[in-house]
Amino acid sequence: EQYILEELRGDAATITGLGANDAKAMHVARNLLAIFRPRLLTVTLRAPDVAHGSFNDYVTTIRRNDEELGQLFDAITADPSLAESTALFVLPEFGRNKDFNARRGLDHGDQSSELLNVTTVAWGPDFKSGVVDTSAVRSIDVAPTIVSLFGGRMGGRTGAPMKGLFA
Repeated sequence: EQYILEELRGDAATITGLGANDAKAMHVARNLLAIFRPRLLTVTLRAPDVAHGSFNDYVTTIRRNDEELGQLFDAITADPSLAESTALFVLPEFGRNKDFNARRGLDHGDQSSELLNVTTVAWGPDFKSGVVDTSAVRSIDVAPTIVSLFGGRMGGRTGAPMKGLFA
């Protein structure tokens, strides 16, 4: 806890601009992985919620977060120990409406396919490589999939591991 606070007061404090909090979170995540090598690390990026009020800010934020994710991926693959043991999941909370709202932004609730069909990426040594699986995946299945990577199981009402991902 103290380390994270020091990180946020140190180099991360100089990160500014649209989506800065997400960039700070990714900066801290890279350092936590490199130094502490936790068995599980989750990062929630919240800046894309700017989409409600500005499509342009949303696109800018997504691009910045994509760059940050690329840096995290590069850090993982550059470290042989992390590359052999790290699973990376990238998924949205949900999609966005097909059409702009009155504020020229994108909400979520119109039941369009853009809202309901989103992409999930699973990368790591336990997963198939270079495969695009177009079968439906439910957000509720992510936690059981992660638990199964640790050799555990979850109860039946909490989704099921996405077995099609595994090599």
